[in-house]
Amino acid sequence: MAATLGYVPSRHEASTYLCLWFVPVSKRGPPPCPPLGWRFGSLGGRSGLFLDELTQPSAAPDYHGAHLDRRLERRKSMRADKGPSPRGLGRRRASRQGSQQGSQQGSEQDPPLHSLLGFAEKFFSHTLRYVTQQHTEVRYPSNTLGYVTQQHARVRTSGRSPLLVTTLFSCVQVPIQRSLILYNDPEINNMAVLCFTYVMQFMGDLALKKKRTQAACLSHILLLGKEKELIRDEIYCQVIKQTTANPKQESCMMGWRLLQLVTGFFPCSPTLQMYVTHHLHNVTQEPASTYQALITACQDNLLQSLIYGGRRNIPSHLEMEAILAGKNARRIALRLPGGVEFPVTIHNFSVVGEAVAQVCGEMMLLNSSELRDFAIQLNRTNGGVVRPLHTGEYMLDFLLDDGSFFLSLRRVFWESPLSFTNDLHVAFHYQQVQGDFLDGRLLLPYDSSLLVHQLAELSALQCMAEGQTSPPSLQELKTLLPKHDFITSKLQEIHSLTPNQLATVATLGPDAAKIRFVGLLSTMPLFGFNSFRAQKVSHRSCPSPCLVIISTKELAFLHPKTQMQTFTISLPEVQSLRTVRPRMLDKLPSLEINYSNLGGRSKKITIHLKQVTIPPHIAGINSTIIYNKTTER
Repeated sequence: MAATLGYVPSRHEASTYLCLWFVPVSKRGPPPCPPLGWRFGSLGGRSGLFLDELTQPSAAPDYHGAHLDRRLERRKSMRADKGPSPRGLGRRRASRQGSQQGSQQGSEQDPPLHSLLGFAEKFFSHTLRYVTQQHTEVRYPSNTLGYVTQQHARVRTSGRSPLLVTTLFSCVQVPIQRSLILYNDPEINNMAVLCFTYVMQFMGDLALKKKRTQAACLSHILLLGKEKELIRDEIYCQVIKQTTANPKQESCMMGWRLLQLVTGFFPCSPTLQMYVTHHLHNVTQEPASTYQALITACQDNLLQSLIYGGRRNIPSHLEMEAILAGKNARRIALRLPGGVEFPVTIHNFSVVGEAVAQVCGEMMLLNSSELRDFAIQLNRTNGGVVRPLHTGEYMLDFLLDDGSFFLSLRRVFWESPLSFTNDLHVAFHYQQVQGDFLDGRLLLPYDSSLLVHQLAELSALQCMAEGQTSPPSLQELKTLLPKHDFITSKLQEIHSLTPNQLATVATLGPDAAKIRFVGLLSTMPLFGFNSFRAQKVSHRSCPSPCLVIISTKELAFLHPKTQMQTFTISLPEVQSLRTVRPRMLDKLPSLEINYSNLGGRSKKITIHLKQVTIPPHIAGINSTIIYNKTTER
């Protein structure tokens, strides 16, 4: 049993009854039987005897561990398995008429399905409170909701009347003394009480203490919800309680803004979700509501946090100032290939997939399969790629106030055909392919007899793309080709062929030259593969040094000169990977990949890198694995 309210007698009864009769538990035997009209129960972590009408049957006080709904469903399933007995069927037939009549009368008083009042009746600490009908002039304390008088209670013929459940979700002007939801942990209860104080101070229902600001109150509420998952439903209920029947318009507006942030930063439990969704839908149907925009934002943020799990970090200092100023959107610069900065509008809870969709929308790429070919990468300002971001991660979780990180967009897969729909699409792909070509990240068929003519044509197309019609000098030609021993040995021959190639493409405009440049490189055998060179690979069949390429299907190891494949790992077999930084300055970093073979045995391969810093191409492995796992789902 759980007590719903500590018994408080009227003044003339104070000398006769006690509020609570505590029974010491003896190790020698069971406690004595309670007197008639009293029951053993617990309240606020303390056990004792309470009046019969002040107690109710209770499940285990672990709110998230044993819900009353689960127990009810379990009992129904057990009854269905056993089947009804003949005696029980007779009783049901005999009482059917009476039960139907009683249900019709009770349905007018019971809260509707999935309303917050129904949630309060099931899970709140004090669902029913009783007052004495004969003492209407006395104000009766109800620990969580302030004070109520007899005029707010329903009268029943038994002489006792329950408090209207609607007051459980009504605004109060004094802090609560215990959590709204029944928790068995006193620590959680204390956190809930303190959180309610911060909620009231943020909304303006309670004066701020010295050296405490609205930003500090908001940070405490959001941080508590992020770190303590058990108390998230309590925070939801507290904010909704203070936004219901709040007489102060400014306070109510701040409450809805707080709920907008709470729903975006962390989701509620599935048990509360249907009640909150029903409540928000009902509020939007009210014609006199002045907070339609905030309520709609709460609905959108709740849906998004249920899908993506909520923000990883609480707001930074600059974001907190913008939130308190009522600014929920900001423009950031997303760096495109070639160093071009593209402005993107994001909100407090925008995910990476939304930013990708904005840029791709400007390139007229609207198909979801085309969007999966692009990825946003997190980069350090002083150089180096940290990692690619998943489409469900929140943008503002990675942008710090000091500007030490920036975000860039690249095409990491080439599954969809190139359409070149507009100038932005042409410039984006040309800048990325040209940058990869000049940096040596594109694998060229150096054993092909046509490669020299193709390199001359690529040099001529780059000149036309820049509007240069005259043949380049030998020094200028070096800037148009990647650094490679084969190219260095054939540089004079390429330079002699370039004027003829330039005359062939002289009729092309800059955009047409860019499209032809990308199209020519896309015909190369290994175009579209992420690749990098490794100093050493732990597998015995791999040469040293080794060429590593990554596709959407496999991770392959090739001979750097002949480009013959020596060893492959299917991407579905990859279990995990991590970069290992060297412990000593003269050592090189490495990449460890754990994978499973056909027999199911777990194996590990170590790739020793040539660079002292982690190369950006490793981000391609992460992007490929993320893409592969996503498409598998």
